[in-house]
Amino acid sequence: MKFIDPNDLAYWYPKIKDIAPTPKTVIITTDLDLLGGIEDGLPLRSYDEFFNSIENAIDKIGGCPIFIRTGLTSAKHGWCTTCHVKSINDIRKQVYNIIEFSACASMEGLSCKTWAIRELLPVAPVFAAFGNMPVTQEIRYFVHDGIITHKQPYWPPDVFKGQEKSLPDDWEARLASVSNMEFDDSDLREYTKNISMIMKKSNPFLNLGYWSVDWLNTKNGWYLIDMALGHQSYIWDSKK
Repeated sequence: MKFIDPNDLAYWYPKIKDIAPTPKTVIITTDLDLLGGIEDGLPLRSYDEFFNSIENAIDKIGGCPIFIRTGLTSAKHGWCTTCHVKSINDIRKQVYNIIEFSACASMEGLSCKTWAIRELLPVAPVFAAFGNMPVTQEIRYFVHDGIITHKQPYWPPDVFKGQEKSLPDDWEARLASVSNMEFDDSDLREYTKNISMIMKKSNPFLNLGYWSVDWLNTKNGWYLIDMALGHQSYIWDSKK
């Protein structure tokens, strides 16, 4: 059995997809050396089968627009040139951009063995940043063995430093409006606690009880969109 990084969507998504609201998702795995392939200027003929599988997955989701990512990243700050795919004609170019980002994200690069083609959830952004990426209400919980230890808005204001000229004059007030965590989140907490315990039991040989769990508020309600091991996730204090 191949080892799968617990942070990889291919590891955690199948375990939680039936117990929490998540976007429709089709997972594709490949043994192709996509990180090495960018040196040859993807796409090459040998990658046609891989791209055909992505296009078939898009059909299963219902067609474009879709959200695409690897198991470990979406390169979402690139948005229109990476994860947000409006047309099937843009697939190869945007997959290439995500691979390129993955190659540069660390010394060894982030694995591109897993790809997820996902439903593009309807949202009500308060502004756009980083190449039209919608900024919406998102919340991250940190949960350890079924106990929530921390809760934070996903977007710290410092993320947008250097972007101010391209943002609305009142962007800070708009961000504050979606950073408000004073609402009844009992359902989200219950989902998050249950997910932590499911993940802890998923492998008795690994300590998998500590997670960050990201929720997105959409026009259709809250959806779990991402997870990662808690000790490897960004945490900040929104009250400072």
